[in-house]
Amino acid sequence: MVSYLSVMLRWKWLIAVVTLACLAAGAAYLYKATPMYEATARLLYVQPVTISNPLIQGSYSQAYQQPDIATISAIVQSAQVNEAAFELLDSEGTDTSAGFFMSATQPADSTGNYSANVVGIRAESSVAQTAAHAANAYAKAFVDWRRDSRGAQVQEALTAVEAALKTYTSPSERESAEYLQLKQSEQALRLQLESLASDFTIVAPASAPTQPFSPRMRHTLALAGSLGLVLGLVLAFLLEQLDTRVRDERQMTEMLGMSVLGHLPPLPRRVPQHPGVHMLSDPSGPMAEAIRTLRGNLSFTGVDGDARSVLITSSIRSEGKSVTACNLAVSLALAGQRVVLVDADLRRPRIGSYMRVSNAVGLSSVLARRAEPFDALIPISLDGQEVAEGQGDVPGVRVNQGPSVRIASMDLSGRGGDSAAGDSSRESAVAT
Repeated sequence: MVSYLSVMLRWKWLIAVVTLACLAAGAAYLYKATPMYEATARLLYVQPVTISNPLIQGSYSQAYQQPDIATISAIVQSAQVNEAAFELLDSEGTDTSAGFFMSATQPADSTGNYSANVVGIRAESSVAQTAAHAANAYAKAFVDWRRDSRGAQVQEALTAVEAALKTYTSPSERESAEYLQLKQSEQALRLQLESLASDFTIVAPASAPTQPFSPRMRHTLALAGSLGLVLGLVLAFLLEQLDTRVRDERQMTEMLGMSVLGHLPPLPRRVPQHPGVHMLSDPSGPMAEAIRTLRGNLSFTGVDGDARSVLITSSIRSEGKSVTACNLAVSLALAGQRVVLVDADLRRPRIGSYMRVSNAVGLSSVLARRAEPFDALIPISLDGQEVAEGQGDVPGVRVNQGPSVRIASMDLSGRGGDSAAGDSSRESAVAT
């Protein structure tokens, strides 16, 4: 969990930018999207008397039959209902240029419950008034279509009964029970035809909505923000896997399999014009204390054998190699050791400016065989202790600018010093 949180904190700006970008995209969608309104007319279904076979007694049935929403939706979108609805809209002078879409639903009541006998005729349009007028027109057209459909069914049954009655020609046949039954069916059908009504009734006409149902601002922004956060986290963890840089102490110890010897306080970005050594200028400061801790830890690393040479380097410039080397050398000298300090940074030698010595003869002179090693040593006395500094001038030296680094330690301790400290840039190579 801690590692996940550290990754999130490390890439917090990327996560924030991606999240804000998705929110901006969601806001742009809300700004450009056409608002859509919906209006619903509610119809109540009343179970009619059905006629299975008018020629058989008892053919009338009151069996309950639940309305099918899919069937009603198909009827609403049929050509007959469309034509009747458009005639109603034209007679009312409704502007339908914005267009609309019709469907059948099963709406919920104010308490959130659904009724099997209530059907909604819903209209969707970019204009609120158009949606309301279309829903009411289609609801009335659907009710009329259902009434006419039932009337056609009753008329067809009445025609069949009348045809059957004509087959009874003799007076004796007309006195039979079958004939009397058909006459009763005829009278019932004529009465039903005269009192014909639809099996659907409009109980709540549609009204013009005041708010669009699409797009939903809160829902869209919440979805965009969630998507941006997830996408930002995915990118952060993906880039973390692809990033090979060492960012913290834990990564460094895991990759190198070594423990940390010390922590130095951060240095100022700009190098002062006349830099000094913290061990001399501020012996009780945080840098001096950190250097003494580093010196003590170095002494413990040499339990099995003394660490006679130390190379100080870094992956990039201006990370404090020269400052660390100078302060460590002075700290060792103040602890009673004789130290050889070698400036192996052939590109940007800085130790000469820290130790206030000349840069005329140094490591590059020794490498070019223009001077002996001990001719390049400059003794410096610190409270009775001796520190020698060997640094290089770089006339005519061409340094490799590529990323490949070759570093080795230089051990001069066997020729007059207890310890040797080396400062090297990533472009330099120091050989034993």
